[in-house]
Amino acid sequence: MGMREDPMAILEKLPKLTILELYYYQGNKFACTAGGFPQLQFLHNFRGDVELQVEGGGFPQLQFLDMYMCDAEELQVEEGGMPLLKGLEVTGSVRIPERLRSIPAIPWHGIGDWAY
Repeated sequence: MGMREDPMAILEKLPKLTILELYYYQGNKFACTAGGFPQLQFLHNFRGDVELQVEGGGFPQLQFLDMYMCDAEELQVEEGGMPLLKGLEVTGSVRIPERLRSIPAIPWHGIGDWAY
């Protein structure tokens, strides 16, 4: 049985969520509105098939974004979105905005190793 409603609208309002791991997430898009995911620091998306769209002010505390083998075409981040991002790992053919290309890869040593 699949989910009928997009869970991101609910998840982005959880005030204490700091780590989110998605495995094979299938949805139309993963949208983060302004102020959404207020405490999230690490987002791992493994083999997801969803477009990530971040509004300005979205993911205000996100430090690490890992999109591993995702089928999305593009990472869409408005100015002011993910302002504290310091580690970015994107594999596959996902297009990354120019302003995010200088962010270094996540410093980990293997699956399950967290960078913090």
